[in-house]
Amino acid sequence: MNTNTENTKNTEQTNGPQYSQVFDWACKTIMNMSHKSIINFINGLFKKNYPGNSRLSFLSTEFIQNETKKLFADFIISIEKDKYHLEFQLQKDETIALRVFEYCFEEAKKAKSEKENEIILHFADTKVIYLQDNKNIPEEYTIRFKMPSGEEFCYKVPVIQLFSKSITEIMEEKLVLLLPLYQLKMRSIITMASKNRKKHISEFKEMLNNIEESLQKALDDKLISGGDYNKLLNVTGTLYKYLYYDKENMEEVNNMIDGKFTTYMEDIEQKVIKKATEKGMAQGMAQGIAQGREQGREQGMKQGMKITYFITKNPNLSDEEISIQTGNDIETVQKIRKSLMELI
Repeated sequence: MNTNTENTKNTEQTNGPQYSQVFDWACKTIMNMSHKSIINFINGLFKKNYPGNSRLSFLSTEFIQNETKKLFADFIISIEKDKYHLEFQLQKDETIALRVFEYCFEEAKKAKSEKENEIILHFADTKVIYLQDNKNIPEEYTIRFKMPSGEEFCYKVPVIQLFSKSITEIMEEKLVLLLPLYQLKMRSIITMASKNRKKHISEFKEMLNNIEESLQKALDDKLISGGDYNKLLNVTGTLYKYLYYDKENMEEVNNMIDGKFTTYMEDIEQKVIKKATEKGMAQGMAQGIAQGREQGREQGMKQGMKITYFITKNPNLSDEEISIQTGNDIETVQKIRKSLMELI
């Protein structure tokens, strides 16, 4: 997921490393749902009609062009014999079309076919999903190839602007997996003055209610599984806590989030406790984590558990801040954060 810095007030708070990491996690979690949910999502995004039991696989997104240069696409998915490439963007990026072409070209070369003197490349169908409300973003990008013979052909990269759609339209188009990301539409309130932020509380609560109700409807309609439903609630709650939870005048929304949505921090705590118990680790360690969750106690925790506590209970703290508060080197903090992300 690309998070290039753009000097605009409503995006500057979501470009730092502590945010790019959670956005990357959110998108990977969204695209790690059951195969049936992914197929429904691709059907909606690309206007296809694959059966739910179609053969699906995720292809490698790393392409090595030479010893020094690597390319990394977001997601390349194969359904039956067809391929689909997705890129998530936080900000407008004029280079995205060239990067998408490079990704798809490298992927096409892997499965090239030859016929007499021809080399045939089958390109993936592609879509760029923008998580920004920007009227200057086009409906598609175009790369025009001009040959010496005078012949021309175009490579087009279609774009979807998530925030130009209503939640109802997202549901109708079967783009359910994108619902947790829809709250980013409100991220301009991060930099608002406290009194101005308060004016948007009702609007924010209504949006989150609609997201929760829509996820429930998607579950009822069997567009997603029960496990996917819980994961999507998890992503919604986690993104909210990273972006909004510590802002002034957000108490009403915070209470609503705590009542309706889970977070990956809560899941991690339960998994760490379960893992500690299963491995026969000291009962005091497991109890220390449980007490830390309820009372903020760090007694009885080893250094790794102490770092885990800070990461799970203080989602807005950077790796540097956790390193200072726990007395551990930053590499250790980063390694533990990475392992915690992989638990979900």
